[in-house]
Amino acid sequence: MKLMSSIDTSSLDAPAQNAALPAARLGWALAALQALIYGSFVATFIIHPATMTRALAPGLSVTVALVFGLCVVFSTIALAGLYVLIANRTASGRGE
Repeated sequence: MKLMSSIDTSSLDAPAQNAALPAARLGWALAALQALIYGSFVATFIIHPATMTRALAPGLSVTVALVFGLCVVFSTIALAGLYVLIANRTASGRGE
């Protein structure tokens, strides 16, 4: 029976760990950007809810909140795609 302390960690070399740092930094930067986008959506509801419940055009049932919410969702998808694209390009450039 093997103990947890006898796990082989020789495959976890320092250069491989350091090579992942740019992708991690990019991930945190994009996460901060997405938090800012979502935070502005929530803050608009808190600070001025009448803006979010206003129709885009007279007689139209589509509100500003609906369009803003869809923009939040699509920005999440776009930022995730951007991260995958950039992270995969840098990983393939390192020979991984």
